[in-house]
Amino acid sequence: MARMYTDSDNYSDIANAIRELNGSSDTYTPTQMATAIRALVRVTGVKGDAESSYRTGDVNLTPEDLGIDGEYAKLGVVSDEDEKLSVYVK
Repeated sequence: MARMYTDSDNYSDIANAIRELNGSSDTYTPTQMATAIRALVRVTGVKGDAESSYRTGDVNLTPEDLGIDGEYAKLGVVSDEDEKLSVYVK
């Protein structure tokens, strides 16, 4: 693997971007930056248009939760190892 070099300006730019997104004033070493970036990308809850409160954890949203009425038909299911998404069309 080839070695790559960077300077402190690049690390400062990355740290500033992290702080801008997470609203903190924390300082980061280069080894802490990946963890801080991963913490930025998370879903804290989901809610369909027809629902009044957010749900957390494993969530199953039905067409009714999303406000989809009987005029829609299930087109199919898109899935990978961990995620599954049912697709509806009008």
